Amino acid sequence: MAERPYGAPDPDGRDPDGRDPDGRDGTARGAAPARRGWWQRMTEGPGPQELAAAGLAASGLAAAAERRGWPVVDEDTSLGAVLTEAPLRLTAEHRAAPVSRGRVQNWELVAFDVVYLMPKGYHSRPLFAVTAVPVPIPLPVIRVAPRRFLSPGVAGLLVLPSGDDAFDARWQLLASQDTPEVRGLVGAQLRAALLDGPDLDELWTAAGHLAVSRVDGHHDGLLEEHSALLSAAMAGLQRAL
Repeated sequence: MAERPYGAPDPDGRDPDGRDPDGRDGTARGAAPARRGWWQRMTEGPGPQELAAAGLAASGLAAAAERRGWPVVDEDTSLGAVLTEAPLRLTAEHRAAPVSRGRVQNWELVAFDVVYLMPKGYHSRPLFAVTAVPVPIPLPVIRVAPRRFLSPGVAGLLVLPSGDDAFDARWQLLASQDTPEVRGLVGAQLRAALLDGPDLDELWTAAGHLAVSRVDGHHDGLLEEHSALLSAAMAGLQRAL
């Protein structure tokens, strides 16, 4: 008799959980349905438990936005250019989802999780938390990252000392040009905010936005941290203009 994979349906039409092919699970009326085996989870796509888990994983941003009165949408394709230019090793299958927009001080921010579109059409857990602000003037390519980070796509960028020894010991400023706008953006206010926090975030420019990202899903505290970093950077840029 040929062996069958553990969890695969039995030859008589029932799977190892006792269900018939048409969905009857053979349990008494009102009883809880049997758990799906790994074979069913692989071949039939996510069940209710998997979908619920995915929704909970993405709910950190939704909860943070709700507390601020910011609207939330499931996905925003207008952020495609930001994802394309982001230094995050992304592919065409990555998405900004969910997405929320709101105002902090004088700045209109957009916050989103970066997720991967799985073959069955559902989203992975959040891979990155990104918060961005549109910049009203053209900026050079800018990266501000912890020195221990290995950032992709830095070929051709200049390493610019900030003149702040404590900052330069922990952080690295790279840009395609050394301009007053770059110096203003990475001014004393942003440097102090970065030194006061964990070396977990990376700031970058993409598609007319200044963004900050972290390998995480959004939550209330992280959205607060990102908002503070972007506000400090934009205040410094404003003073330089």
